[in-house]
Amino acid sequence: MSATFRAVARRGRRWLPVIGLADLGGTLGALTLPLVLGAAIDAMVTGGDARPWVLAAVGLAVLGVTCDLLDVWAGTMTVADAAAWLRERLVRHVLAVGPRGAARFDVGDLVSRVSGNAVDAAQAGPTLVTVVTAALPSLGSLVLLGLLHPWLAVAFVAGVALVALVLRAFAVHTTRAMAAYQRAQGRIAARLAESLAGARTIAAAGTVERERERVLEPLPTLHEQGRRTWLLLSRSGSQAAVVGPAVLVAVLATGGLLVTAGRISPGELFAAGQYAALGAGLGGLTGVFGRLARARAGGGRADEVLAVEPVRHGTRELPADGDGTLELRGVRVVEDGVRLLDDVTLVVPGGTVAAVVGPSGAGK
Repeated sequence: MSATFRAVARRGRRWLPVIGLADLGGTLGALTLPLVLGAAIDAMVTGGDARPWVLAAVGLAVLGVTCDLLDVWAGTMTVADAAAWLRERLVRHVLAVGPRGAARFDVGDLVSRVSGNAVDAAQAGPTLVTVVTAALPSLGSLVLLGLLHPWLAVAFVAGVALVALVLRAFAVHTTRAMAAYQRAQGRIAARLAESLAGARTIAAAGTVERERERVLEPLPTLHEQGRRTWLLLSRSGSQAAVVGPAVLVAVLATGGLLVTAGRISPGELFAAGQYAALGAGLGGLTGVFGRLARARAGGGRADEVLAVEPVRHGTRELPADGDGTLELRGVRVVEDGVRLLDDVTLVVPGGTVAAVVGPSGAGK
């Protein structure tokens, strides 16, 4: 996990507890609702008063909607704040490293990192909270199924374990594909920026078609990685779509046998089916894991920019009573172990005009 990913996740510490509490409230409501509905069904079967249970179910539904709205609002605030903070940090660092440091990246590539990739990385905090809290419905369903009857919990665990394996494989492969996709995006943006800067020269030389081919040369790679990402998403979604109903069928079949044997009531069978569907909903988290993969890839591309050492400046102040004379004594310039200048002594009197001439990388 990259340093930027962790920093962005910590950046949302003001809103992340709100997201966590909203997810927790929604989970508790979702776990309580099947029991309430099951009790209502049992009351109807036995001729009792089901109205209190129905009113409780309505209240739980309102709680779920409220928690969902709060989750969306807090998540949007977190992403917006983190994206603005990361963009400012990247821009300040690019200015600090100077032209030589920034030259390690093409202009278009830097723009893609600061714009699109920063937004992807800003998803880190809310997505992590969602991934963590997403396990709560399955754990709660497992506990409550065990309380209804141990055999229901056994049937549930076997299926959910398969869903977890599907999600783990999806997360690993999608992160790699998304990183390659963002790199190809950056190359296209870099070449496009170069072409736009030299548009007049390209038009005058009549090389528009050749330039178009150069700019779009990484497009097949972009297409392949995008296609790979969607294939992973569709494959994992299909696998989860098969495993999820299988969990529900296993729990309902087990529950049906238990109802026939008189070990659980019809209302408890209904609640068991709801818990099986709720717990197997882990398969629907492929979109969340996709956002997590984009956030990790975006954080890694931001790390590459932030890893460039900024230019180091001296701390001495100019004398207040000087006449503008500039004097260099024994100056040496070394870059990457190569000595560009050595023992340079120079005096430029104040009020004069001087020019330093030389090729790029000469130590000017």
